[in-house]
Amino acid sequence: MSAKIIQLRDAVIGAINGREFAGIQPESQASFGSQIDLYKNVGLVVRVVTGALTDHERETRASFVSAPRIDIGIGKKLATTAEADRIAEVDALLSFVEEMHEFLADATLQLETKRAICEVAEIDPLFSPDWFQKGEFLSVLSLTYRYV
Repeated sequence: MSAKIIQLRDAVIGAINGREFAGIQPESQASFGSQIDLYKNVGLVVRVVTGALTDHERETRASFVSAPRIDIGIGKKLATTAEADRIAEVDALLSFVEEMHEFLADATLQLETKRAICEVAEIDPLFSPDWFQKGEFLSVLSLTYRYV
């Protein structure tokens, strides 16, 4: 049996893959790096990373309750240099990120022996102006869960 946070990461990937958000069907992957290299990719990149374990409290003498965080990096090299086309592409990506956020915030994920419910979902940054200037889109979705 793998660690619960790894099970959670894999459950998030399973919930994302095969589903459509704002007309886009992503293919997410597990990652341990924090960098998304968009120069080698022309399509959408969705990386799911184990974030942190917070609120580590004793439940009983033998067990602890923690709040695991999963981070999802979403990046794409923008297809054009024309400002109006870039804005339209970013608008579509923002809709994609927002729909994924709403779906994962409401989803109950099944792990091997437990379920996980999202307690906190935030997008930061929702959109990076610095990356936009470089012709790239970047957004980070962070989800903090509770095991039930």
